[in-house]
Amino acid sequence: VTLAVVTAAGYEYQAEKYEVRLSGLLSYFKEKELPPKDCERFYLFGGECNYLLNLGHDFRLHPVKENGPGGWYTSTKYLTES
Repeated sequence: VTLAVVTAAGYEYQAEKYEVRLSGLLSYFKEKELPPKDCERFYLFGGECNYLLNLGHDFRLHPVKENGPGGWYTSTKYLTES
């Protein structure tokens, strides 16, 4: 299972501001020693899906590359609407 939290908060890629909003959840993950493979499956979409961050092994949020090979925006812009 991959989990993504979506928030309207538009802090761009200022991860620390999102971490304050999710501090209880991130503390719980750290306290329970969430395995790295599970951390990799936790995402946050900020600014109504304009900014994508991923939970690192350090239990901090990190920006996900937008453009170019492997970038999330590059990969999704070719999806057709259903």
